[in-house]
Amino acid sequence: MFGDPAMLTRRLIRIKVLQTAYIYEIYQHLNNELTAPYRLEDALGSLRSNLNEFLDLQYFFISLLPLFSRKADELLREEEKKHLPRQEYINLLRPLAQDAFCAAIHNNNALRDSEYVKGLEANLEASAFLHIFHEWIRSDAYRVYAAVSLTDKKQRFVAMQKLASELFSWLFQSWYDEIEAEEKILENLPHNNQSNVPFGKSYLQQLFVDAPLSHTSDMELAVKQVTERINKLKDLPVPDTKLTSKPVLPDEQEYAEQLLLKMLTNIEEHRDLIKANLHNWELDRLKKTDLIIIELGITELLYFPDIPTRVTLNEYVDIASQFAANETLPFINGVLDNILHQLESKGRIKKNFEAQK
Repeated sequence: MFGDPAMLTRRLIRIKVLQTAYIYEIYQHLNNELTAPYRLEDALGSLRSNLNEFLDLQYFFISLLPLFSRKADELLREEEKKHLPRQEYINLLRPLAQDAFCAAIHNNNALRDSEYVKGLEANLEASAFLHIFHEWIRSDAYRVYAAVSLTDKKQRFVAMQKLASELFSWLFQSWYDEIEAEEKILENLPHNNQSNVPFGKSYLQQLFVDAPLSHTSDMELAVKQVTERINKLKDLPVPDTKLTSKPVLPDEQEYAEQLLLKMLTNIEEHRDLIKANLHNWELDRLKKTDLIIIELGITELLYFPDIPTRVTLNEYVDIASQFAANETLPFINGVLDNILHQLESKGRIKKNFEAQK
């Protein structure tokens, strides 16, 4: 799903437009209460920022590997200087401190040149980072990694690939669990007591305060991307190895902005199309995410002649599988398919010859 950089970029763009449109819709119901109403130009600015920040979010995860390795080296040196060093602790620290994979990532050109990555150096001295580091090296996954012989370079390479995947997944899931737990506490408290709850104070949330997160789903997308990149490596990465998805190019930025603009400026027509295909169902009963996914699909069918119709339908059904409830997938697929046939019968689908091959 995330192997092809071009497909990742297009899917990422569609997801970012979906997220931006969702926030825009929420703000439209609040505009009368806001000092500065949220306008279309605000949504476009947010979209541009979110697209560019996704690369930094990938950098955030990848940079944790050399940062963990350097922290292990620092603690190892401190422990070895003690009068009575703890041998078990030393044995846990040494593999990570001397890991060639982490050293190679530290020397990656893109990461070394990134001002954002340079700013993450401060994490090495943060108490939250140290707490998470110690929790991780005591995990079963880390102990399996540490047990691999230091002299077996091939096995150590494979072990670090597996460890990196497990670390990213563990960080994401632990962070997400904390967010959900806080939300449940909030739901059960009277409104006037909610401000007294110390939200955002957990170690993981302190660590992720440096991560450019605009939506919870960004974290999962970034984890999937960097994990797949690392797992595809056959050997230690050289300085110019691409460890993240490519930056969003100008033509892709234009596609994103046009997709958002054309969806929002034609929203009444699109909703009339959707209403006509809601048998025994009302538009206001649709979840907002489901509605926007269908609207984006219609927008792409009508206004993007270079994108094949089948690609559009497949992509938005795939996106729905990530953001919509499972029981609504056949519904979204069916509505989009019906609308496509109706638009085709009226001669409104205009696709370039190359797009339809």
